Amino acid sequence: MVRSKRLKTCLSALLPPAFWLGVWQLAALFAQKQKLGIFLPTPWTVVQTLAALWVTGEFWCPIALSLGRIVAGMAVGTLAGVLLAVFTWRFVWADRLFSPVIRVIRATPVASFILLLLLWISRNLVPGVISGLMVLPVVWENLTRGLGETDGQLLELAREDARQHRDNAGYLHLFAHLFVYTCEKSRGEMRE
Repeated sequence: MVRSKRLKTCLSALLPPAFWLGVWQLAALFAQKQKLGIFLPTPWTVVQTLAALWVTGEFWCPIALSLGRIVAGMAVGTLAGVLLAVFTWRFVWADRLFSPVIRVIRATPVASFILLLLLWISRNLVPGVISGLMVLPVVWENLTRGLGETDGQLLELAREDARQHRDNAGYLHLFAHLFVYTCEKSRGEMRE
């Protein structure tokens, strides 16, 4: 019983990739017959080329740079989303000003942004800007929703606690608790 369940699990995990590798192989063979093999190499050719590049710095350096730009873009997008969420939650006019733009950013396909950014900025900056633009609306929307659903008495208690301490640490403590609370609330994970 256990062995058949493991076999089913193994087969269900291996069959889809095997199917698509077979499709890829057949398509590559067809492309080679049409003298278009340069456009679609076989899976084995890709594995051989990857193995040859794996040990070179020419392979790893661009990957590290791209990952660094993506992480930096995500960090900037998260920070901007947090700041915009607090700003638009606090001031109604700011919500009316920024929320349509943020919603348009979220609704626009990523490919459109990539094409526009390739025309406007350096090619090296595109991954960071795109990752920031994809993170910002999600953070903004969830945090704004969480802040809007935050209990008013909890906010008053936190403000009073921060006033009693009369230092920046109290406000940082307030913001940290508020941030965690709103993130949990926006994801629907609060245990009441």
